[in-house]
Amino acid sequence: MKKANLMYKKIVSGRVQQVFEELSKGDSALLLSGMSDDAVHVVDGDHALSGTRSNPEDIAAWYARLFTLFPDLSFVVHDVIVKGLPSRTTAIAVWEDSSTTSLSEQYKNSGVNVIELSWGKVQSVHIYTDTQHMAGYLQKLGSLEPEALAEPIIS
Repeated sequence: MKKANLMYKKIVSGRVQQVFEELSKGDSALLLSGMSDDAVHVVDGDHALSGTRSNPEDIAAWYARLFTLFPDLSFVVHDVIVKGLPSRTTAIAVWEDSSTTSLSEQYKNSGVNVIELSWGKVQSVHIYTDTQHMAGYLQKLGSLEPEALAEPIIS
């Protein structure tokens, strides 16, 4: 049983890494295909990328907005920690991101995603990042990208 659990955790960790690699290519399809129909996606703060989404359409729209605002966004994943069994798994991804925006400036941030899974399907993603930094940058970016000042996508 212990060997099987270790193998499962390696598979989940690899999948999380793979999702971030695809996000770094501007592609959210792998992430979205792994989410349950009632998954919840949360980013704290008060800005265009904050809020809680609880349906696939709004989650997809959030990633479309993310890639509009940060078209060459790339992630470096420093660690993925996986706990639990297939029926209830928590994966924690520690990351840094960077992008050159339409302001011709380098945007960088870091954060942690807490991902809850059940039987291989994502039930929730809570993104913990420096929301004050993000909100300030989005405010600045709003002079060139009106979507940076848009209301959050919420369900």
